[in-house]
Amino acid sequence: MSSKLKDLTIKTGVLKRLIKEEASYWKEVEREKRRLEKVRADAEEDLEIRLRKQNEVIEDTRQMIPHVHKRLLKSLQDLEDLVATEDPEYEGSAEIEEARKWIEEGRKAQNMPEFNGV
Repeated sequence: MSSKLKDLTIKTGVLKRLIKEEASYWKEVEREKRRLEKVRADAEEDLEIRLRKQNEVIEDTRQMIPHVHKRLLKSLQDLEDLVATEDPEYEGSAEIEEARKWIEEGRKAQNMPEFNGV
C-alpha cells in the first residue's frame, strides 16, 4: 500500500472513530438528561411526600385546637366561679391576684377567631 493510500486509510479511520465517538457522547448526553429528569422527578415526589406529611402534621395539630379551646373555656368558667364565691380567705392573697390575671388572659383567649384560618 502506498503511503498516500495508507495516509488516506488512517485519516478515514480517524474520521470514522471521531464520528462514532461524537455519536457516543450525544447518546451519553441524552442518557444523562433522562437520568437527571428521573432524579428531579424522584426529588419532586419526595418533596411532595414530605409536603403531604407536613400538611398532615399541621392538620393533626389544627384538629387539637378546638379540643384544647373547649377545655380552656371549661377551666376559665371553673376559675371564674371559684373567684366569684368571694371567699374571705382569698382576699388580698397573691393567689387571687394571679387567678384574676389569668382569668383576663382566658377571656382574651375565649374570644379567639374561628378555627378556619388556623
